[in-house]
Amino acid sequence: MFTPIEFDPVIRQDAQEYVESGGDPFPNCAVLGASGLLGSYLLDFISTVNSLSASKSAVLGFSRSMTRHLRSLSSRPGVAIHDFKVLEEVGRKIDKLHIIHAASPASIKQVSSNSQSLIESNLLLTERLFQTLEGTGGRVTYFSSGEVYGDSPNLPTAESDYGGFDHLGSRGLYPEVKRFTELMTKLWSERTGVPATILRIFHTFGPGLRADDNRVFADAIFSLVNGGDIILRSNGQARRSFMYSSDLAHAVRCSWGDKPFKVLNVCGEPELTILDFANLVSQNRPGCSVLTSSDGADSETPESPIMRGLGDTSMLRSFNWRPRVTIESAIAKTIESVEWRILNGWS
Repeated sequence: MFTPIEFDPVIRQDAQEYVESGGDPFPNCAVLGASGLLGSYLLDFISTVNSLSASKSAVLGFSRSMTRHLRSLSSRPGVAIHDFKVLEEVGRKIDKLHIIHAASPASIKQVSSNSQSLIESNLLLTERLFQTLEGTGGRVTYFSSGEVYGDSPNLPTAESDYGGFDHLGSRGLYPEVKRFTELMTKLWSERTGVPATILRIFHTFGPGLRADDNRVFADAIFSLVNGGDIILRSNGQARRSFMYSSDLAHAVRCSWGDKPFKVLNVCGEPELTILDFANLVSQNRPGCSVLTSSDGADSETPESPIMRGLGDTSMLRSFNWRPRVTIESAIAKTIESVEWRILNGWS
Protein backbone atom coordinates (compact mmCIF):
# COMPACT_ATOMS: atom_id res chain seq x y z
CA MET A 1 0.00 0.00 0.00
CA PHE A 2 1.11 3.58 -0.66
CA THR A 3 1.65 5.95 2.22
CA PRO A 4 -0.03 9.37 1.83
CA ILE A 5 3.27 11.15 1.09
CA GLU A 6 3.81 8.96 -2.00
CA PHE A 7 1.07 10.43 -4.15
CA ASP A 8 -0.55 13.72 -5.00
CA PRO A 9 -3.96 13.50 -3.25
CA VAL A 10 -5.66 15.33 -6.12
CA ILE A 11 -4.48 12.78 -8.70
CA ARG A 12 -5.44 9.92 -6.40
CA GLN A 13 -8.96 11.36 -6.11
CA ASP A 14 -9.11 11.72 -9.91
CA ALA A 15 -8.10 8.06 -10.27
CA GLN A 16 -10.64 6.91 -7.69
CA GLU A 17 -13.42 8.76 -9.51
CA TYR A 18 -12.31 7.18 -12.79
CA VAL A 19 -12.43 3.66 -11.35
CA GLU A 20 -15.73 4.25 -9.54
CA SER A 21 -17.29 5.49 -12.81
CA GLY A 22 -16.42 2.18 -14.47
CA GLY A 23 -13.26 3.27 -16.26
CA ASP A 24 -11.11 0.43 -17.58
CA PRO A 25 -7.60 -0.16 -16.21
CA PHE A 26 -4.73 0.58 -18.58
CA PRO A 27 -2.73 -2.09 -20.45
CA ASN A 28 1.08 -2.14 -20.50
CA CYS A 29 1.98 1.56 -20.92
CA ALA A 30 5.07 3.69 -21.34
CA VAL A 31 4.82 7.46 -20.88
CA LEU A 32 7.53 9.51 -22.59
CA GLY A 33 8.16 12.91 -21.06
CA ALA A 34 7.33 11.63 -17.58
CA SER A 35 8.65 14.74 -15.82
CA GLY A 36 6.51 17.17 -17.86
CA LEU A 37 3.06 18.52 -17.02
CA LEU A 38 0.98 16.02 -19.00
CA GLY A 39 3.41 13.11 -18.84
CA SER A 40 3.87 13.21 -15.06
CA TYR A 41 0.13 13.43 -14.51
CA LEU A 42 -0.59 10.48 -16.80
CA LEU A 43 2.10 8.31 -15.23
CA ASP A 44 0.71 9.00 -11.74
CA PHE A 45 -2.93 8.64 -12.85
CA ILE A 46 -2.40 5.40 -14.79
CA SER A 47 -0.35 3.73 -12.05
CA THR A 48 -2.94 4.70 -9.41
CA VAL A 49 -5.86 3.49 -11.55
CA ASN A 50 -4.13 0.16 -12.11
CA SER A 51 -3.33 -0.19 -8.41
CA LEU A 52 -6.94 0.51 -7.43
CA SER A 53 -8.09 -1.95 -10.11
CA ALA A 54 -5.58 -4.64 -9.03
CA SER A 55 -4.18 -4.64 -12.58
CA LYS A 56 -0.83 -6.33 -13.17
CA SER A 57 0.03 -4.22 -16.23
CA ALA A 58 3.47 -2.64 -16.43
CA VAL A 59 3.69 1.15 -16.24
CA LEU A 60 6.93 2.69 -17.51
CA GLY A 61 8.09 6.28 -17.43
CA PHE A 62 10.88 7.73 -19.58
CA SER A 63 12.48 11.02 -18.62
CA ARG A 64 15.75 12.90 -18.91
CA SER A 65 15.50 14.01 -15.27
CA MET A 66 14.50 12.27 -12.04
CA THR A 67 12.21 14.48 -9.96
CA ARG A 68 11.02 13.76 -6.45
CA HIS A 69 7.65 12.89 -7.96
CA LEU A 70 9.23 10.28 -10.26
CA ARG A 71 11.31 8.82 -7.43
CA SER A 72 8.09 8.39 -5.47
CA LEU A 73 6.33 6.76 -8.42
CA SER A 74 9.23 4.36 -9.00
CA SER A 75 8.59 2.81 -5.57
CA ARG A 76 5.13 1.63 -6.64
CA PRO A 77 4.61 -1.99 -7.67
CA GLY A 78 4.70 -2.39 -11.46
CA VAL A 79 6.15 1.08 -12.10
CA ALA A 80 9.66 1.67 -13.46
CA ILE A 81 11.38 4.91 -14.50
CA HIS A 82 14.03 4.85 -17.22
CA ASP A 83 16.28 7.16 -19.19
CA PHE A 84 15.51 7.56 -22.90
CA LYS A 85 18.82 5.86 -23.70
CA VAL A 86 17.34 2.43 -22.92
CA LEU A 87 14.00 2.95 -24.70
CA GLU A 88 14.60 0.32 -27.38
CA GLU A 89 16.12 -2.20 -24.98
CA VAL A 90 13.26 -1.95 -22.50
CA GLY A 91 10.41 -1.43 -24.98
CA ARG A 92 11.16 -4.53 -27.05
CA LYS A 93 10.88 -6.78 -24.00
CA ILE A 94 7.20 -5.99 -23.38
CA ASP A 95 4.48 -7.33 -25.66
CA LYS A 96 1.69 -4.99 -26.73
CA LEU A 97 3.25 -1.93 -25.12
CA HIS A 98 1.21 1.26 -25.55
CA ILE A 99 3.62 4.19 -25.79
CA ILE A 100 2.22 7.63 -24.99
CA HIS A 101 4.55 10.19 -26.58
CA ALA A 102 4.19 13.26 -24.34
CA ALA A 103 7.84 14.33 -24.52
CA SER A 104 8.13 17.87 -25.84
CA PRO A 105 8.73 21.43 -24.67
CA ALA A 106 5.38 23.19 -24.80
CA SER A 107 5.50 26.79 -23.61
CA ILE A 108 6.89 29.54 -25.85
CA LYS A 109 9.61 30.18 -23.25
CA GLN A 110 10.78 26.55 -23.34
CA VAL A 111 10.65 26.39 -27.14
CA SER A 112 12.53 29.67 -27.61
CA SER A 113 15.32 28.71 -25.20
CA ASN A 114 15.74 25.10 -26.39
CA SER A 115 14.61 24.60 -29.97
CA GLN A 116 16.98 21.64 -30.36
CA SER A 117 15.11 19.76 -27.63
CA LEU A 118 11.82 20.40 -29.45
CA ILE A 119 13.18 18.84 -32.63
CA GLU A 120 14.87 15.89 -30.91
CA SER A 121 11.94 15.01 -28.64
CA ASN A 122 9.42 15.12 -31.50
CA LEU A 123 11.04 14.24 -34.82
CA LEU A 124 13.93 12.00 -33.77
CA LEU A 125 12.21 10.26 -30.88
CA THR A 126 9.15 9.36 -32.97
CA GLU A 127 11.26 7.34 -35.39
CA ARG A 128 12.75 5.42 -32.47
CA LEU A 129 9.29 4.58 -31.14
CA PHE A 130 8.14 2.83 -34.29
CA GLN A 131 11.42 0.98 -34.68
CA THR A 132 11.04 -0.19 -31.07
CA LEU A 133 7.46 -1.42 -31.46
CA GLU A 134 7.69 -3.03 -34.89
CA GLY A 135 6.56 -6.64 -34.50
CA THR A 136 5.62 -6.39 -30.80
CA GLY A 137 1.90 -5.68 -31.16
CA GLY A 138 2.33 -2.28 -29.52
CA ARG A 139 0.69 1.07 -30.22
CA VAL A 140 1.74 4.76 -30.30
CA THR A 141 -0.28 7.73 -29.08
CA TYR A 142 1.38 10.99 -30.13
CA PHE A 143 0.55 14.25 -28.33
CA SER A 144 0.21 16.97 -30.94
CA SER A 145 -1.39 20.40 -30.51
CA GLY A 146 -4.35 22.48 -31.63
CA GLU A 147 -1.78 25.02 -32.80
CA VAL A 148 -1.22 22.98 -35.97
CA TYR A 149 -4.44 24.51 -37.35
CA GLY A 150 -2.89 27.98 -37.63
CA ASP A 151 -4.23 31.34 -36.53
CA SER A 152 -7.56 31.48 -38.38
CA PRO A 153 -9.17 28.03 -38.59
CA ASN A 154 -12.84 27.22 -38.98
CA LEU A 155 -14.63 27.09 -35.61
CA PRO A 156 -15.13 24.62 -34.11
CA THR A 157 -12.16 23.15 -35.94
CA ALA A 158 -12.49 19.63 -37.35
CA GLU A 159 -9.59 17.23 -37.84
CA SER A 160 -9.88 17.70 -41.61
CA ASP A 161 -9.44 21.49 -41.37
CA TYR A 162 -6.11 23.22 -41.86
CA GLY A 163 -4.72 26.73 -41.95
CA GLY A 164 -1.53 28.72 -42.27
CA PHE A 165 0.98 30.36 -39.97
CA ASP A 166 4.39 31.98 -40.29
CA HIS A 167 6.69 28.99 -39.84
CA LEU A 168 9.72 31.30 -39.63
CA GLY A 169 8.15 33.55 -37.01
CA SER A 170 8.92 33.47 -33.31
CA ARG A 171 5.88 31.33 -32.58
CA GLY A 172 5.97 29.20 -35.75
CA LEU A 173 8.57 26.58 -34.79
CA TYR A 174 6.38 24.69 -32.34
CA PRO A 175 3.38 24.07 -34.62
CA GLU A 176 5.66 23.42 -37.60
CA VAL A 177 7.51 20.66 -35.72
CA LYS A 178 4.21 19.22 -34.49
CA ARG A 179 2.82 19.17 -38.04
CA PHE A 180 5.82 17.39 -39.45
CA THR A 181 5.88 14.86 -36.60
CA GLU A 182 2.23 14.10 -37.32
CA LEU A 183 3.22 13.28 -40.89
CA MET A 184 6.10 11.12 -39.66
CA THR A 185 3.73 9.30 -37.32
CA LYS A 186 1.39 8.50 -40.19
CA LEU A 187 4.19 7.35 -42.51
CA TRP A 188 5.93 5.24 -39.87
CA SER A 189 2.63 3.68 -38.83
CA GLU A 190 1.97 2.65 -42.44
CA ARG A 191 5.53 1.40 -42.91
CA THR A 192 5.81 -0.68 -39.72
CA GLY A 193 2.19 -1.71 -39.20
CA VAL A 194 2.23 -0.21 -35.68
CA PRO A 195 -1.19 1.38 -34.94
CA ALA A 196 -0.99 5.08 -34.07
CA THR A 197 -3.28 7.77 -32.72
CA ILE A 198 -2.55 11.49 -32.92
CA LEU A 199 -4.26 13.58 -30.25
CA ARG A 200 -4.43 17.29 -31.09
CA ILE A 201 -4.58 18.72 -27.58
CA PHE A 202 -5.88 22.20 -26.81
CA HIS A 203 -5.06 24.09 -23.57
CA THR A 204 -4.82 21.41 -20.86
CA PHE A 205 -3.63 21.77 -17.28
CA GLY A 206 -3.76 20.13 -13.86
CA PRO A 207 -1.47 18.66 -11.16
CA GLY A 208 2.19 18.86 -12.08
CA LEU A 209 1.97 22.49 -13.21
CA ARG A 210 5.29 24.31 -12.76
CA ALA A 211 5.93 27.95 -11.94
CA ASP A 212 8.24 28.38 -14.95
CA ASP A 213 5.70 27.03 -17.45
CA ASN A 214 4.88 30.55 -18.72
CA ARG A 215 1.51 29.64 -20.25
CA VAL A 216 -1.53 31.63 -19.16
CA PHE A 217 -2.97 28.95 -16.87
CA ALA A 218 0.37 28.56 -15.06
CA ASP A 219 0.96 32.30 -14.73
CA ALA A 220 -2.53 32.87 -13.36
CA ILE A 221 -2.54 29.98 -10.87
CA PHE A 222 0.96 30.59 -9.50
CA SER A 223 0.30 34.32 -9.18
CA LEU A 224 -2.71 33.49 -7.02
CA VAL A 225 -0.90 30.83 -4.95
CA ASN A 226 2.02 33.21 -4.34
CA GLY A 227 -0.33 35.92 -3.10
CA GLY A 228 0.03 38.34 -6.00
CA ASP A 229 -2.29 39.79 -8.60
CA ILE A 230 -2.76 38.04 -11.95
CA ILE A 231 -1.01 40.02 -14.68
CA LEU A 232 -1.82 39.13 -18.28
CA ARG A 233 0.69 39.77 -21.06
CA SER A 234 -2.09 40.92 -23.42
CA ASN A 235 -5.50 42.57 -23.33
CA GLY A 236 -6.96 39.15 -22.51
CA GLN A 237 -9.45 39.09 -25.40
CA ALA A 238 -8.03 36.04 -27.19
CA ARG A 239 -10.30 33.04 -26.69
CA ARG A 240 -9.24 29.54 -25.67
CA SER A 241 -10.82 26.27 -24.62
CA PHE A 242 -9.42 24.84 -21.38
CA MET A 243 -9.39 21.22 -20.25
CA TYR A 244 -8.38 19.34 -17.10
CA SER A 245 -5.75 16.59 -17.27
CA SER A 246 -8.04 13.73 -16.21
CA ASP A 247 -10.20 14.41 -19.27
CA LEU A 248 -7.07 13.92 -21.37
CA ALA A 249 -6.39 10.63 -19.55
CA HIS A 250 -9.94 9.51 -20.42
CA ALA A 251 -9.30 10.48 -24.06
CA VAL A 252 -6.08 8.45 -24.19
CA ARG A 253 -7.87 5.33 -22.93
CA CYS A 254 -10.98 5.82 -25.10
CA SER A 255 -9.04 6.47 -28.29
CA TRP A 256 -7.38 3.05 -28.47
CA GLY A 257 -9.20 0.78 -30.87
CA ASP A 258 -8.89 -1.28 -34.01
CA LYS A 259 -8.20 1.48 -36.53
CA PRO A 260 -4.52 1.46 -37.55
CA PHE A 261 -4.29 5.27 -37.71
CA LYS A 262 -6.47 8.17 -36.61
CA VAL A 263 -6.30 11.84 -35.66
CA LEU A 264 -8.53 13.19 -32.89
CA ASN A 265 -9.10 16.61 -31.34
CA VAL A 266 -9.06 16.70 -27.51
CA CYS A 267 -10.63 19.89 -26.29
CA GLY A 268 -12.50 21.27 -23.30
CA GLU A 269 -15.54 23.50 -23.41
CA PRO A 270 -16.73 26.19 -23.46
CA GLU A 271 -14.40 28.65 -25.19
CA LEU A 272 -13.41 31.48 -22.81
CA THR A 273 -11.47 34.69 -23.18
CA ILE A 274 -8.13 34.59 -21.38
CA LEU A 275 -9.45 37.44 -19.24
CA ASP A 276 -12.50 35.36 -18.27
CA PHE A 277 -10.21 32.46 -17.34
CA ALA A 278 -8.00 34.72 -15.20
CA ASN A 279 -11.08 36.10 -13.45
CA LEU A 280 -12.22 32.56 -12.63
CA VAL A 281 -8.80 31.85 -11.11
CA SER A 282 -8.90 35.09 -9.09
CA GLN A 283 -12.17 34.05 -7.43
CA ASN A 284 -10.23 31.44 -5.47
CA ARG A 285 -8.58 34.09 -3.27
CA PRO A 286 -10.28 37.19 -1.87
CA GLY A 287 -8.60 40.40 -2.98
CA CYS A 288 -6.84 38.92 -6.01
CA SER A 289 -7.03 41.32 -8.98
CA VAL A 290 -6.52 40.73 -12.70
CA LEU A 291 -4.45 43.24 -14.69
CA THR A 292 -4.00 43.32 -18.46
CA SER A 293 -1.08 44.75 -20.45
CA SER A 294 -3.02 47.98 -20.82
CA ASP A 295 -2.85 48.30 -17.01
CA GLY A 296 0.92 48.50 -17.17
CA ALA A 297 1.93 44.85 -17.35
CA ASP A 298 5.34 44.26 -18.92
CA SER A 299 5.53 41.58 -21.61
CA GLU A 300 8.74 40.05 -22.99
CA THR A 301 6.97 37.08 -24.59
CA PRO A 302 5.69 37.34 -28.18
CA GLU A 303 1.90 37.37 -28.16
CA SER A 304 0.22 34.48 -29.92
CA PRO A 305 -1.45 35.37 -33.25
CA ILE A 306 -4.18 32.80 -32.52
CA MET A 307 -7.30 34.65 -31.39
CA ARG A 308 -9.69 31.69 -31.22
CA GLY A 309 -9.24 28.07 -30.23
CA LEU A 310 -12.04 25.53 -30.16
CA GLY A 311 -11.79 22.00 -31.52
CA ASP A 312 -14.62 19.87 -32.84
CA THR A 313 -14.55 16.75 -30.62
CA SER A 314 -17.42 14.87 -32.24
CA MET A 315 -15.06 12.20 -33.56
CA LEU A 316 -13.56 11.56 -30.11
CA ARG A 317 -17.05 11.55 -28.60
CA SER A 318 -17.92 8.64 -30.89
CA PHE A 319 -15.49 6.66 -28.71
CA ASN A 320 -17.69 7.39 -25.67
CA TRP A 321 -15.63 10.37 -24.46
CA ARG A 322 -16.81 13.69 -23.08
CA PRO A 323 -15.22 16.36 -20.87
CA ARG A 324 -16.26 15.62 -17.29
CA VAL A 325 -14.49 18.30 -15.23
CA THR A 326 -15.80 21.88 -15.26
CA ILE A 327 -13.32 24.71 -15.68
CA GLU A 328 -14.07 25.94 -12.14
CA SER A 329 -13.34 22.50 -10.70
CA ALA A 330 -10.20 22.15 -12.84
CA ILE A 331 -8.84 25.42 -11.44
CA ALA A 332 -9.67 24.47 -7.84
CA LYS A 333 -8.07 21.02 -8.22
CA THR A 334 -4.90 22.47 -9.73
CA ILE A 335 -4.57 25.08 -6.98
CA GLU A 336 -5.00 22.37 -4.33
CA SER A 337 -2.30 20.26 -5.99
CA VAL A 338 0.15 23.17 -6.36
CA GLU A 339 -0.27 24.12 -2.70
CA TRP A 340 0.14 20.49 -1.58
CA ARG A 341 3.32 20.07 -3.61
CA ILE A 342 4.82 23.28 -2.27
CA LEU A 343 4.00 22.18 1.30
CA ASN A 344 5.58 18.75 0.74
CA GLY A 345 8.66 19.95 -1.14
CA TRP A 346 7.62 18.63 -4.56
CA SER A 347 7.68 22.00 -6.31
